[in-house]
Amino acid sequence: MPPCPQPFLAPARRTGRRRHASAAPRNSCLALYWALLAAALACRSHSELDGVPTQLVWGAEPVVSRGVVARTEHYELLVSALAECSTERGAEGGRRVGVLLTLQARGLLQVPANPYYALLVDDDREVHEATLGGGCTPALPVRLLDAGQSARGWVSFDVPRQRGNFSFSYAPLLASGEREETRFRLSP
Repeated sequence: MPPCPQPFLAPARRTGRRRHASAAPRNSCLALYWALLAAALACRSHSELDGVPTQLVWGAEPVVSRGVVARTEHYELLVSALAECSTERGAEGGRRVGVLLTLQARGLLQVPANPYYALLVDDDREVHEATLGGGCTPALPVRLLDAGQSARGWVSFDVPRQRGNFSFSYAPLLASGEREETRFRLSP
């Protein structure tokens, strides 16, 4: 293929003489650029988080709404549902609720998918740790995620029956020793 005409790549210096360039080399260059652009878009990875509204989470750790993907430097997290997940009584006559989440690693470090890093805070600012036995199914699988890998499942909590207006926090300990916390508002 002949090289792209100079005016297409950079403005040509004006010499006062007019040259008539053929349109064929210019069209072939355009076709080449479109082909490269299409190839780049086709190589983009697709995940179940594509197409969901996203909010970047860096610095002051803003609170993200349920149904919006929180994107940090090392992972993306979507909290898509809050539900009462069993008829059995939780601790002290309370109830068992679950939070459905999808976690996807996106950085160089592995990201742990683990209910241990999840907390639920109620309207009285009481913090509830995840209940590891029973609850909503399927439970979030416990494993380390490499870039591009994802895990989806429920994290269950025992809460007092009269409590509500929940917020959810996920703060995994990364291999670098730092924690990247994301916080979600679960109530409307």
